[in-house]
Amino acid sequence: MAESMLAGLLREKIVSAKQIVASHPRENRRAELKKRYGIKVFADNASAAKAFKGSDSAVLLCVKPQRMNGVLKELAGKVTKEQ
Repeated sequence: MAESMLAGLLREKIVSAKQIVASHPRENRRAELKKRYGIKVFADNASAAKAFKGSDSAVLLCVKPQRMNGVLKELAGKVTKEQ
């Protein structure tokens, strides 16, 4: 689902690849996303959220429901109100 959203945002030119960062725990998947879409990809969510801190950004969480609590704990204190 997340990749479909990413592809649509880029295809419709709603945002550019330079405006997107993502995270994925597996290195091979990070490399694939970077190669396919030209985006920055981090190993963890906190690093991805921090990448655009202070700029006009939004954090979009695309995670399976059972992983949401862990992701929210990881991001606690790392995402600004503006994001």
